[in-house]
Amino acid sequence: MTSERPTILLTGATGQVGGTVLGELLDAGCRVICLARGRGGRTAEQRVRATLALVGRDPHLDFEVFDGDLTRPDLGLSPDALRRLAGVDRVIHSAARVAFEVVGRNEPFETNVGGTHLMLELARSLGGVPFTHVSTAYVCGQRPGVAPEAISTAPPAFRNPYEASKWKAELLVHAAGRDGLPVRICRPSIIVGGARDGRAVNFHGFYLICRALSAMCHLAGHDRLGADELILADLDVPGALDGPINLVTADFVGAAVARIGMMGPEVGGVYHLTHPTPPTLGELYDALSAFYRLHLPRVDARRPRPRPPTPRPRPVAPRPRGEAPRLRRRERMLAQASQRFWRFSEAVRPYFSETPVFDTRAARALLEPLDIRPAAIDRLTLQRVLEYAELTGFGKGPKPGGI
Repeated sequence: MTSERPTILLTGATGQVGGTVLGELLDAGCRVICLARGRGGRTAEQRVRATLALVGRDPHLDFEVFDGDLTRPDLGLSPDALRRLAGVDRVIHSAARVAFEVVGRNEPFETNVGGTHLMLELARSLGGVPFTHVSTAYVCGQRPGVAPEAISTAPPAFRNPYEASKWKAELLVHAAGRDGLPVRICRPSIIVGGARDGRAVNFHGFYLICRALSAMCHLAGHDRLGADELILADLDVPGALDGPINLVTADFVGAAVARIGMMGPEVGGVYHLTHPTPPTLGELYDALSAFYRLHLPRVDARRPRPRPPTPRPRPVAPRPRGEAPRLRRRERMLAQASQRFWRFSEAVRPYFSETPVFDTRAARALLEPLDIRPAAIDRLTLQRVLEYAELTGFGKGPKPGGI
């Protein structure tokens, strides 16, 4: 495999994976051109540089940003911008739309499938440069047994449209590979913040349940740092407690995708960026209970539930009569937070209760000689991840260092 430092076109640099990949590529001395969109009153370049800061890198590093759109012809690029891409000799396609229901203009299919088609066409127009596609390990759907590091041409039973869209995108990449384009596919599992500092850009998936638990603590007036344990009675937590929950840290995924993306055309295949020894769901709930000072009931959530439960805080001594209205309001808000927990957990429940086992032999053979391995998902790592999420209000509060 090559050791050169190529010029790389990167999509998705405003997201968790893409932002981390960008930092890794710049550290390696690559020339990087990012394709991104302006949004929310910020230019594409402003968004990418803000993301680079969020992942703990210097936002003033030297790279280019082209304002483009994966859903528009020619990726929304001007003829001059397309000409300036002539020097690109690698493409890393990390951009994706995460949506568990079909929304808007047939999303997530328009971005994840249509956008991948346009990026493959661009790679061909650049002379057939190596194309690294970031997919998801959950293209396996509800397939039983071990999920192989291989393309499945027969559609499995998908949990949601996001999985289906990523599977269809993989088929496009696979077909391009059969036609001679050098391709490789990276499949991460559930991504959390960095192992060393918990830094995160997006707070989806795993974070939805954490955010709901955090909200219930705040509404119950519960101080996780010093208060007695808060009992959430009858709260149904998703998943079978002895099952694995495949979490990986963003720094591992970013380092793996960047290194694979830098490799030459001789490197192809499918690589599961998953954890070979993931924690069990019971261990995850132990860590959440310890962090939030909660008592989470040990319930096997594979049984059906007719309605969302209402958590009950531990009984306390009688309060003065004047406090009764405030307490009733708090109880109503706590019930609302419980329903939010139920709604969030429904969205991610399949990933907690039906997590498959992933074959990682190809990824480990490629990455371990480069000293790229997933960090342990232990209580200390999860504490860092949760502390960063709380510090930033799950992405809605102030950012460390005034970012």
